[in-house]
Amino acid sequence: MIITFKSGKELRSAMRLGFWVILFTSLLFGNVSSTIAFAASSPRFVTPQAPSSSEKDYTIGGKDVLQIVVFEEEDLSSKGIRVSNDGYITFPLVGRVRVEGLTAYQVEQKLTRLLAKDYLVNPQVSVHIQEYASKVINVLGAVKERGAIPLKGPSTLLEVLGRAGGVNIEEAGQNLTVLRLLPGKRGVKNITINLDRLLKEGDLSQNITLQNKDTVFVPQADQIFVFGEVTKPGPYKLRARDVSVVEAITMAGGPTRLAASNRTRIVRVENGKERVIQVNVESIIKGDKNQDILLRPGDIIVIPQTYF
Repeated sequence: MIITFKSGKELRSAMRLGFWVILFTSLLFGNVSSTIAFAASSPRFVTPQAPSSSEKDYTIGGKDVLQIVVFEEEDLSSKGIRVSNDGYITFPLVGRVRVEGLTAYQVEQKLTRLLAKDYLVNPQVSVHIQEYASKVINVLGAVKERGAIPLKGPSTLLEVLGRAGGVNIEEAGQNLTVLRLLPGKRGVKNITINLDRLLKEGDLSQNITLQNKDTVFVPQADQIFVFGEVTKPGPYKLRARDVSVVEAITMAGGPTRLAASNRTRIVRVENGKERVIQVNVESIIKGDKNQDILLRPGDIIVIPQTYF
């Protein structure tokens, strides 16, 4: 049987439907690795294709911008309502309303209750997120577009790498690292991800869900990364010479006044396994040069915050 299409639009719709049928079938029968698709934005970059996050799951925070519409109440409807840093909006009739930590649907319900209490009969409220600004992930290293990426709901590693323009497969090593700030100033958690298993084998166990303020570092062959309480955190090139821990911290502008230099650690991946090396930088400065070890490409130096 030959199927014809009357327009390009019909053809594109059929192709999209076919893709999702194949993906659903592969997920159902376990053949995931052969069906995860990657689109090459250039010969050097591999861009993972992952489903985008949904607005319904996004929790609102400070600096987000909302659009609120009250049906048949034009004076109450407004675009560009920015959430304050402490999580409030100011809305006509009801005044200041706390929206931090709520989804758009929950804000709709809250405003509906407040308006119905004293002002309107059966108000119909619609809330949409106009601009995402409260939650970001930093992506650095061998990606096409480095920098902060706003979160639009629960986001996986594949999705964020795709939004960063893809991974430079010629420059990237075998692993990437996710650095995650622990609550209550309890330090930094490092998560090592095998890029080959994630991108080439389609191993979804490597496709972790990212959190607000995570840093994703895809090291280049000659890079190290200095993270935490330094003046200029970020990736630095070794430039074909030996660089020690103290030199790397100096390259990053030195420790801040909140740095706990005595609890510095190096995260190093050897033979696919993560190794953590504790370094007391304060002792090195006082003369113990034995701890000032030389760094290797891909090393991550983490300087935590001091306890108060």
